[in-house]
Amino acid sequence: MLAASMPMAGLTRSLPVFNGAAVVTGVSLNYALEGNPHPETLVIGVVLILVAIILTFVSRNAPDAPCAPRGLAKEALGSVHILSYTNLTTLAPQNISERGMEELPLNSDPGSSSEDLEECVKCIPGGPVVQGLILCAISGSIDGCWSVFATGASMRGLDHYVACFYMCLGFLVPLFTCELLLFCSNPAKFIAECRRLTLGSFLMTALCGFLNIFGIITYYAATSTISATVAFAIFLCTPLVSISIGVRCFRELNDEPRAKHVLVFTILALYVVAILVISANALISGTDD
Repeated sequence: MLAASMPMAGLTRSLPVFNGAAVVTGVSLNYALEGNPHPETLVIGVVLILVAIILTFVSRNAPDAPCAPRGLAKEALGSVHILSYTNLTTLAPQNISERGMEELPLNSDPGSSSEDLEECVKCIPGGPVVQGLILCAISGSIDGCWSVFATGASMRGLDHYVACFYMCLGFLVPLFTCELLLFCSNPAKFIAECRRLTLGSFLMTALCGFLNIFGIITYYAATSTISATVAFAIFLCTPLVSISIGVRCFRELNDEPRAKHVLVFTILALYVVAILVISANALISGTDD
């Protein structure tokens, strides 16, 4: 769901909403399962993330949309293209070519996946950006549940790395299911897309998978010394990375008004403060012990 919604909502809109929803869900459910001696820091962190999610939704307003902000707020929140997937695919080849890395694989047809998805999300009110953000929130809420099952397994004596192994195996089931459904819905298009794959594309996606699994392993390692509630919140701090890459590497805020810079860095600051507050929970709990 996240991969399908990114072309609709934008790279650094999608990830903050996805991870924010996952953190809110995971922290809340883990707290209900294992408790915490200092819940006030968890509440503050979750509230800050919720505010960041709301700001991300607000930023999707188009300049001429009904009830769009006026004046300075309109300038800050008006563009649907700020830090968007479209900007990413447009800016990346320009910046990469300057560094002599023309062979980096990119999606040459970013609109195709969003066109396919539009047929599946017509029941969701709003335009493509709103629909993409809602899909991100739903997928993030679902993703936030896996940590609770992992915590429950550990509380019943299952070793962390055993749980991690079976969890990674479980990833294969929905992946193969989705691929099978895509193939059955349009075999010719599925085969054509497979033939478009290059060695560079394969290596890039393999690297993404490796980094994702490595991150999960480090999460399980962290839960041996700190609570799963805190570990999960810190584990899902990827909006810090995605926003930083969008701004620094792809220069998506170049030539944008100052108000747009303020909005993006406000969202970034909210995530930073939220993670610091939740991290402080582990330090306080460690001092109590």
